[in-house]
Formats: sequence, C-alpha cells, structure tokens
Amino acid sequence: MSVVSGGWQKSVLGEQHLWLNGPNSYWTLVVVQLWTSWPLLYLLAASGLQSISEEVHEAAALDGADWWAKLRHVVLPHLRGVLALALIIAFLHNLNSFTLPYVLFGVPAPHDVEVLPVLTYVESFQNFRFGLSAAMAVLSLVLVAIPLSVYLRAVRLNRHED
Repeated sequence: MSVVSGGWQKSVLGEQHLWLNGPNSYWTLVVVQLWTSWPLLYLLAASGLQSISEEVHEAAALDGADWWAKLRHVVLPHLRGVLALALIIAFLHNLNSFTLPYVLFGVPAPHDVEVLPVLTYVESFQNFRFGLSAAMAVLSLVLVAIPLSVYLRAVRLNRHED
C-alpha cells in the first residue's frame, strides 16, 4: 500500500467520501456532536478530579494500591455523580440541538440526519403544517422532560423546602 495511491485513506475513510451529503452524513453529525460536547465533559470531569481530597489518594497509596486499583476504586466512584450529570446535560443538549444539523446540512437535510428539531422547523415554516409541527414540538418537550427530571432529581432542585 503506497501513500501515493491513497490506500490507507480508503481503509480509514472508506470508499464514499461524501461526508455531508451521502451515506456517512449520520456519522458526521454524531462525530461533530461529540466534538462539541467534549469541552463540557472535560471541564466537569476536571472539576470532579480536583474535588477528590489528597487524603484519599494518600490512603490508597499507603494501602498499596497501584494506578489501576486507585482509578477503579478511588477515582471513578468519586466521579460517578459528576460524569452522570455531564452525560445527562450533554444528552439534553444534543437531543434538542437545532443549529448544528442546520449549519452542517442545511434544509432540506439528507434523509439520514433528519433530526426532530430540524423536522419541526421544516414542517412548520416550509410545509406550513402547523398542527403536525406543534405535535412534534410537544413530543420534543416530552423527550427532553424525561432526562431533565432525572437531572433535577440528581441535583435535588425539585425538593420542596418549607
């Protein structure tokens, strides 16, 4: 396989190079959504790592824990709540994202990336089917409300304090 013929590119990228308008458009959207969610996940994980006290690390070192045992039994249990919160926030953001698919693919989007916010926009402002778009908006609200209630329960904002 020579670099000149591009053999490695065909094995890595595949035969189809239509990333924005072709069979790979869905995976393009997934990769870009993950790329845009990465800074939030990184910052929340970094803040969670800073919240672990030095005494816990010292105790694990005195007990003879190697790096894998320390990661598995000390660090990850402390980060469980922070990472769960970060994943819920990223999921809510990606589920209700209109701008990224709209900017990447435009309207009409390829069939593989017809996500609910873009479909709601198309049905309302291009096809003038306001009843269907209102139903789609309510469905979007329900889909966002379920993980949002989990998020609110996790941070205990829905508890009434008298």
